[in-house]
Amino acid sequence: MRWIIALICLFALISLGCNQNQDEPKKTEEPTPVEQPKPPVEQPKPPVEQPKPPVEQPKPPVEQPKPPVEQPKPPTDTTVQVPVITTPKEPLVIKPQIPEAPMPGGYTKKKVDDPDMVKMAQQAMTLLKKENPDWTLVKLMEVATQVVAGTNYFFRMEIKTSKGNIIYDVIMYRSLEKKFSITKQGIVKS
Repeated sequence: MRWIIALICLFALISLGCNQNQDEPKKTEEPTPVEQPKPPVEQPKPPVEQPKPPVEQPKPPVEQPKPPVEQPKPPTDTTVQVPVITTPKEPLVIKPQIPEAPMPGGYTKKKVDDPDMVKMAQQAMTLLKKENPDWTLVKLMEVATQVVAGTNYFFRMEIKTSKGNIIYDVIMYRSLEKKFSITKQGIVKS
């Protein structure tokens, strides 16, 4: 029986839709929509607040009295002190990592008899002699270069000094403007 009522309602709805598409408006009473009862909406319950443990405030550190700082005394004489290179107890290690095969950004091993490298080693000796005038280059033992914003030259060389021969490492920088400076240096063996 219900399906008959549903079929009649469906037929009535279809016929109402067809009547609205016709050119002649027909005056028919529109059925009033039947309101369906809405289910009750549950209100969310507010969360139960748990009591929070008291937060301990950090205590400020207690400052210890500082001993008085002695002010350095100005030198009384006007002599200029020149740095003197002494032999360290342990050798300084300034030799860079030099791979067997060239690596981008790294040092590249060069031949010690390369004329350009000999010329650069002589330039390094000129800079070293400013502080140690009695030094003389005996031989180049190892040479490597690194291209940066300019060029770094690594030299391991044997140098004759007034106290005997030493093995010395030097890294010399040549800027793009062709200015030279020693960036690292140290005795390997005395």
